[in-house]
Amino acid sequence: MINRVHGTEDSLYFGYWIIVAGFITQFVAVGMTNYVVGSFMIPMTEEFG
Repeated sequence: MINRVHGTEDSLYFGYWIIVAGFITQFVAVGMTNYVVGSFMIPMTEEFG
């Protein structure tokens, strides 16, 4: 198939690299969100009841 990264049969399809990048980005975003929400939860509950 022509839509290969380097045009050879041994290389990985470019769309798979996009999927891998999306998964890594999602894991980082969810991990950061969980840590940030935890650090602000106690002050927010004290402020807003």
